[in-house]
Amino acid sequence: MDGKVPGLLARQIGVDRERNTVVVWVTFDSKETLYDHLASEQGKQDHGEGDDMSGIATFEMYDLVPVSGRIPGIEH
Repeated sequence: MDGKVPGLLARQIGVDRERNTVVVWVTFDSKETLYDHLASEQGKQDHGEGDDMSGIATFEMYDLVPVSGRIPGIEH
């Protein structure tokens, strides 16, 4: 999505080896930016539509409400 979706603000990828899980967080300027991209032909290709995903047991997509503030317990 880097360079393809102008509203992409941030991205982070984490791996939980114990649970054999990959977690991807992405932040966009608006939900519409993401959904418009996923509905486009480029977005479908980038997202793997049509690819064999049989090795993936679960997939969850969340719409989270952004909250501004500091994480408790983290010194800045």
